[in-house]
Amino acid sequence: MRPLLDAADRVALTSHARPDADALGSELALAAILEAMGKTVSIVNPSGAPDNLAFLDPHGRIAVFPRQGAGREAGAASGADFVENHDLHIVVDTSSFVQLGELAKVFQRTGAKRVVIDHHQASDDLEAIGATVFRDTSAEAAGAMVAEMADALSLPLPPAAITPLFVAIATDTGWFRHSNTRPSTMRLAARLMEAGADPTELYRKLYEEQSIQSLLLSGEGRRRMKIDCDGKLAYTTVGAAEFASTGGRPPDTEGLANDCLRVGGTEASFVAVEQPDGRVKLSFRSRGGCDVSALAASFGGGGHRQAAGAMVAGPLDVAAERVRLAFEHALDCRS
Repeated sequence: MRPLLDAADRVALTSHARPDADALGSELALAAILEAMGKTVSIVNPSGAPDNLAFLDPHGRIAVFPRQGAGREAGAASGADFVENHDLHIVVDTSSFVQLGELAKVFQRTGAKRVVIDHHQASDDLEAIGATVFRDTSAEAAGAMVAEMADALSLPLPPAAITPLFVAIATDTGWFRHSNTRPSTMRLAARLMEAGADPTELYRKLYEEQSIQSLLLSGEGRRRMKIDCDGKLAYTTVGAAEFASTGGRPPDTEGLANDCLRVGGTEASFVAVEQPDGRVKLSFRSRGGCDVSALAASFGGGGHRQAAGAMVAGPLDVAAERVRLAFEHALDCRS
């Protein structure tokens, strides 16, 4: 990795569509690390961040391609700048070509060196077009890999990297309660706290500043919850009618899959959410016995063994039934 960084003056960072806290935190932390090395850094994503994560980017430096730009690197979103004026292009938290949206085309034709930093199950998409892939599926978060990379290269963690890294790691471990939490996770978290990360304030910003519309929509999702597979599967759907009645939006459904898995006796859960364009976003969760990353892959998505997702064509009820049948097979509970 060091030779690639040393050879680059301008670096572009990218992550997957609908970025989560690990994606955004990893990008922002890596940008701070690279800028401390004297690099010029752009961050350009295929879609914007959800409102509850806006505090991670207070200066609006993350641009969105191709619809809009923001901050001092807005020009990177114009396309030509992004393709021609960067020496190195680093993708974090995904190695799936399709998850880059319109940026996939840019990534494919750019003459820049290509690097992927990812902790998800293998996808050969980006490696197949010449990317150097750093993958560690045992890593709890892409943010942990960024911190590990900095340590391995003897690069300090700048102040601007501390909060993004903590949020990346804390959220991808379910605030340190998931099975991917290791002793080293807690040591890194403690190090970030000593450097200024404030878990109490960050938890409040992430989970305790929801709108009334978001809470009402979550309630509708719970009300519609169903149990299947002899109690092994819990699932729900959220469609246009629920959005209209509550005033909520698709990002407000984050967390519903975890809510479904809270039902006693369940082994897996899923949520199917109708998007404004008619497609259906699928979120899968598992207690570990069912590999939902394999299920997600069968629907064109990906993720981890216990948490994964995909985007499929509608209509909502048809998509949900396809997923339910797939879980019946995966959980071996077909009648």
